[in-house]
Amino acid sequence: MEMEVYSWLKYIQDICYPRCCPLCGIGTHARDAFCEDCRSSLPFNDHACPRCAIPLPVEAPSGTVCGRCTRKSPSFELTLSPLRYEAPFSHLISELKFRRKLHLVTPLARLMIDCGGPPIPRPDTMIPVPLHPHRLQERGFNQSLELARVLAHHYELELDWRLCRRVRSTPAQSGLSEKERRNNLRAAFEVTGKIAGRHLLLLDDVITTGATVSSLSLALLRAGAARIDVWALARTPHH
Repeated sequence: MEMEVYSWLKYIQDICYPRCCPLCGIGTHARDAFCEDCRSSLPFNDHACPRCAIPLPVEAPSGTVCGRCTRKSPSFELTLSPLRYEAPFSHLISELKFRRKLHLVTPLARLMIDCGGPPIPRPDTMIPVPLHPHRLQERGFNQSLELARVLAHHYELELDWRLCRRVRSTPAQSGLSEKERRNNLRAAFEVTGKIAGRHLLLLDDVITTGATVSSLSLALLRAGAARIDVWALARTPHH
């Protein structure tokens, strides 16, 4: 009976208050809230390195590891990033992070759910990439944590944002070269909880060069983590 009532309420809600597409604003009943035209315009990262998610040529066979990861394996085992950080999707990330449009969290997380599938092998804990307290105070929220709340709930994963923290207030990463980003993040993270033998899943909004998730992964492995995987909404292609 309760499920029937819920179904009717959900039906009435969808009819009276259709969700609006995050890009064009028209009403839609799609699960991820994107209308069909806008969804088809999104830059999906369908051909990517399984280790770092860098976009690869369309002709690359499925499962191809990029040359960089072949030369030097990253500190994490795999990376899932279903979209490329390109227009029009990059606009949504900017709107969320810098204009505090938190209503975008659910449709963006839903996109990842629809594109990614359940984590295999199943991790023990999901960890959102932390912001330094100064940056958190300035922004008012951690977009990675907000996305992680939706994803962890959907996949029934433990979510812990207290296992590590950002202890260095580093300059903004945008505009820095890869080497500058690595130097910028040296000793930036500190592990504050017990993680020995655990399989951890890091969650970030965008991976640019991979310097942030690499630095955090190394800190977690040195503290005893058994395995690190990475999820991110979008991956910046190398230009």
